[in-house]
Amino acid sequence: HLRPLYELGVQTLAGAGTRWSAAELPHLAARCYHLIFGYFANHELLAMVTKDDPLSAAAIAGQRRFMKAAVAELLGLGPARET
Repeated sequence: HLRPLYELGVQTLAGAGTRWSAAELPHLAARCYHLIFGYFANHELLAMVTKDDPLSAAAIAGQRRFMKAAVAELLGLGPARET
């Protein structure tokens, strides 16, 4: 079930005109996956370490802002900062 989604993601990255070579795109796709899903998969660990609730509305909003900026940087689009 995940392979088509992964393949579509790599194709989308390839068509985005990024600075990454074709050989690097699978690594980029995997890192984007980890940035997005790793946060939620590790929320209990984050809660223990930070003493905050990583699933609170404020924490999710902060994660969303970070993800937009991080993905923009990874794609070579420059920083994408929300005001």
